[in-house]
Amino acid sequence: MKLLVEKRLSGPLNVVWAPLLVVFLTANPSPLPAARQHLAAGELELVVFDLDVKQFSEEDTPAAVEVLARAGEAALSKPDLVLALQFAQMALRLRPEDALALEVGARAARSQKQYGPAERYADRWVTQSDGGARARLLRAELAMDEGEWENGLQLVSGVPEGDLTDGERVRLTGVNDTCHQQAAEKRAGLSQMKSVEGALDAVKERAKVKPPDRRVSAHLVYCMADSDCQSGAHCSQVVLWTDASWKQTLTAPRNWMEPSLDDSTWRPSVEQGPAGVSPWAQQVSMPDGTPAQWIWHRESRGVGDTATVYFRKHFTTAIPELTLTMTADNSYEVYVDGDRVGGANIFFPSLRYALDLLPGAIHVLAIRAVNSGGPGGAIADIRSSLSFCQPGPPR
Repeated sequence: MKLLVEKRLSGPLNVVWAPLLVVFLTANPSPLPAARQHLAAGELELVVFDLDVKQFSEEDTPAAVEVLARAGEAALSKPDLVLALQFAQMALRLRPEDALALEVGARAARSQKQYGPAERYADRWVTQSDGGARARLLRAELAMDEGEWENGLQLVSGVPEGDLTDGERVRLTGVNDTCHQQAAEKRAGLSQMKSVEGALDAVKERAKVKPPDRRVSAHLVYCMADSDCQSGAHCSQVVLWTDASWKQTLTAPRNWMEPSLDDSTWRPSVEQGPAGVSPWAQQVSMPDGTPAQWIWHRESRGVGDTATVYFRKHFTTAIPELTLTMTADNSYEVYVDGDRVGGANIFFPSLRYALDLLPGAIHVLAIRAVNSGGPGGAIADIRSSLSFCQPGPPR
């Protein structure tokens, strides 16, 4: 095309072709100058407009990544966490291992309590920076957020403090002290539990009492007929389910999942209907006959919201081996006795989690549910799961 234009310009029609050449050469100007100007002016939304879904040459790609990462850094300082994460994702699509973009992504996700994505960004940043001090510090803080005390100690061990600012050194000291204290308390708790278990075993041995089989106890639920057992059905007993007795709040402290938290001021949950109620009927499957209700901080099926709701429920069980079936619209994370059991970023299908709890103790099930629009709700069912059927009570 360029050769053709040059040839035509050498002839008598150069007056006609000259403007076409100007249009041809300026048809696809680089968006980077405008993006840099908007970044300097703090007009971050316009930077998105300048660079989103744009194609860059190999030569321009490093500059585009730098502008996007710097824009993400600026969004963090506002703070506009959603925009910061968007800039990080745009930059990482162009260069998957850009250090600044990974840092921005990790910090933005952590500030939104999206710990899974934050850990993945931080892990990549640690690898990309060859174990850099700032990357390890942030990853250690994430480990501390998740209660991974030993992992946090490993991450901060040997971090060169000379590579950190004064503020970062203060954070490093805080992580180290907290993880040391919590790890020591956890070890002491485990040691105490082992001592109690040892004492109980000694008492049982002296009394020559054989511990009962967990699966054959007073809490065994029998099948209704021989045919149920022949079909391979499993007996089960519901131990806990979501209803209005669950506590809920929209604002929770950092230790919202811990058993020691005083939730006496939290409000009762609002029931929105049983399993199978619209609009979740065709998407979410719960155990047959469950009494569980969809709960939320208010009735949301007709209005919707974008709330983050924290739920807690204290309970006891005489059955140690249980199955938790649950989901929340749109996403959730679930803890039992302060330990993270699991979570999901989509509410269908419902997921099952195996639990092994200490019989007779007081346990706490805690859920953080996040709704991104439309109806919001959470539903859970905890029941025993037996690996065999027993037709009728023993004679």
